[in-house]
Amino acid sequence: MSCLVFLCQGLSSASKRLICYNMTETEMEIVAGYHAEAKAALSGGAEIDDPKSRLKTLDEMSRVAKRTTAYLEAYVMTAVFGRTHPARANTRMARLGRRRREAGEEAELLSFEAFLEGALDGVYFTAHGYTTDRLGDHDPKEIYAGIHKLIAQFHDLGYEVFANSGTLLGLVRDKAPIAHDDDIDLAVVLKSNTDVGAAQEFSQLADKLIALGLGDQSLRESGAILKLPKIGGFQVDVFPAYGAWRRYKVFPYSFGDFTRRDVLPLGKCAVSGLPIPANPETVLEVNYGKDWRIPDPRFAFPWGPQKKKFATFLAEWNGEAV
Repeated sequence: MSCLVFLCQGLSSASKRLICYNMTETEMEIVAGYHAEAKAALSGGAEIDDPKSRLKTLDEMSRVAKRTTAYLEAYVMTAVFGRTHPARANTRMARLGRRRREAGEEAELLSFEAFLEGALDGVYFTAHGYTTDRLGDHDPKEIYAGIHKLIAQFHDLGYEVFANSGTLLGLVRDKAPIAHDDDIDLAVVLKSNTDVGAAQEFSQLADKLIALGLGDQSLRESGAILKLPKIGGFQVDVFPAYGAWRRYKVFPYSFGDFTRRDVLPLGKCAVSGLPIPANPETVLEVNYGKDWRIPDPRFAFPWGPQKKKFATFLAEWNGEAV
């Protein structure tokens, strides 16, 4: 099979013509070679000496090259072999899934997923990393108890907290933690209504949590997400929620895309007893789209565009001039 034919699998005729005119012969050869070598390495063959260097080369390729299924598979396999770049690999796996489904190539997608599962041998890769531990392997009651204890500490500081993002999705859709999830997501209700004020308040809250022994200065190092001590071995991420009545914000997915009434007053989850938004379905649709009820282990959040919306908040959080 030629490099061009191999690279153009899963593309429309128009896309194939674009490949012919815009993808260089060098790119074709590199992608085909990386694909073959990564697949061989994951199958027990010769190892890849420098996976990160290869991923950098792939990152620098043309947009046309990045649209091919061969490119996406090569990227994912190289990252998986090196146990590196999990977030980017997850995003490209999500794109690969869309490409294969659009082309009616569900069988090829399932075959690739099965190959990765066999190569990983009990290790799972998500947007957060490579792990052997998932929420579905643990007693949910113990997880809920740990979250309740943490929420009580926030209450002592005068703050309400609610289940957010993946944790909320599991409680509403699955009536349990999402089986393949590997972290706990919460949001804290700030008192400020403005981006600058909320960032300052969130920073002050971080200092109070550090004083309580719930972390050190490193909890500030994850881009306006507070990384708190693990519960049951799982990372706890706390996101800021704030805003006006008609335009309520939850970093990073809602920049005023629903109202304060969609969040407050908080409700109570019948399964876990955890606090949840007043209208969780509305919140989840903003976070995950209209198909949020359909499980998608490879969901990839659009961080870039969303961070731009929160530029003022993030600049204040990072101590930068606006």
